[in-house]
Amino acid sequence: MSKVTMIRYIADKIINAETQKEKQEILERYNSDTLFKRVLYYTYNPMIVFGMDNYNPKLREKGVEDGMGISKFMHIPEDIYQNKLDEDEARFACNLVFSHINRDEAELFLSMLKKENTLDLEVSTINAVWPDLIPDYPVQYPNEYSEENKKLIKFPAVVQPCLDGKRVNVVVRNNSVEFNDSHGNQIPDLEKYGSEFSTLAQNNNTMFDGIYIEGDEIPFTIWDVIRYDGFVKGSDNRLGYNWRFNGFEHMMMLAHEHNPSPCYKGIMSKLVNTWEEIETAQQEYPTTLIVKSLESDWKNGTNELTMLVPFNNQDSS
Repeated sequence: MSKVTMIRYIADKIINAETQKEKQEILERYNSDTLFKRVLYYTYNPMIVFGMDNYNPKLREKGVEDGMGISKFMHIPEDIYQNKLDEDEARFACNLVFSHINRDEAELFLSMLKKENTLDLEVSTINAVWPDLIPDYPVQYPNEYSEENKKLIKFPAVVQPCLDGKRVNVVVRNNSVEFNDSHGNQIPDLEKYGSEFSTLAQNNNTMFDGIYIEGDEIPFTIWDVIRYDGFVKGSDNRLGYNWRFNGFEHMMMLAHEHNPSPCYKGIMSKLVNTWEEIETAQQEYPTTLIVKSLESDWKNGTNELTMLVPFNNQDSS
């Protein structure tokens, strides 16, 4: 059986299965098919957005008799979500796809672009076969304070005050701006600030991590900046925290002409080289502190190179 017919064959078996258990059994039977796995990843990953919801190709789901397989076109969705193609270029590229793709797989490609659940699959079913293939909304958290965990912190590091407010991810992608809470739910009330963050990102796909304090003169305090493709993957080791934080300060400088009174600011930070200096810093910031190693990468979940240090609970020995 050829690769082209195999993809359609697997899809049809899943569609015809009546329960998630039956669908999982089918996925397990064909779990070595990397192409089908990749199609599922692009279709069901909530962090990958193509902006093609309203796209309706002239050929729709017909494709071409004896056309090329979907594998020949998988670079197109990747280019779209990584913002390598603008809206017109994306539509042109996809029109070419539907002029050449075989009819058996045209529907799968279109469903992937439009993020449609035509297979009636639940994320838990997919992840039961390929653990963590479809990620939860990625959020980085500091490690808990303990004598054992203290040993994981590498110096130099910075300390920052832990602020009260709403955790917000400002996601700039495909010329749009979203404000999400720590569960990935959008916060529509903050959309009025979108243009400022779009200017700040300079049309680059970016996630700004920080906190929103309603009523403050400068409501957003930002402590991290992550490239969007790394954010989607749940990890990014290209830049340590020092470079990311300094990069944010540089972005603010470049955006100052257009945002002279911005809605955002960077968080207060103090460089430290020992746990004794962390204890001294808490006299300056009399609150719970977050310690971040400068070499720390960004990743979803608990980061061992960052630590939440409760107020008056350090032991510098």
